Amino acid sequence: MRNAPAVSYPVGRSSFQAWLILGMVLCAAAVGLLWQQQTGPVAWRWHLFVVTSLLTFAFAAVLWWRTPKGCLMWDGQNWCWTCPGMSMAGTLAVHLDFQGLMVLSLRTGGRAPLWLWPQRSAQPELWQALRCAAFARAEQRRAIQTGPDADLLSR
Repeated sequence: MRNAPAVSYPVGRSSFQAWLILGMVLCAAAVGLLWQQQTGPVAWRWHLFVVTSLLTFAFAAVLWWRTPKGCLMWDGQNWCWTCPGMSMAGTLAVHLDFQGLMVLSLRTGGRAPLWLWPQRSAQPELWQALRCAAFARAEQRRAIQTGPDADLLSR
């Protein structure tokens, strides 16, 4: 599928990501409570565990809260991320695909990758077009790297 349709898809905070963070908080709390029962409340390691867990989850919550809201666009040739006051083009990579949710990264030259969690619920009528565009580009790169001439080059 080399000719994926042009698509513009809204991306913002992911409810799935929020539930994932909350689930990790609850799991860590359960592990901490079980550990406290085994070692007692005065163990310094347990206090260190609590402090580092709270800091880690606070950091994750702040990052989730500051997730940029914008639009991921595919024009048939390039990927572009636009949000108020900023626009950047880059290479899109699909990391996870759960059919109704994807985890993507947009890599731009010299900057840290922008992690995006688009969800089908944001705009269901364009979801399939976004998935087609995301995977078509990956298939095209793979075909270039492993094309029919790749065997000749490796000899």
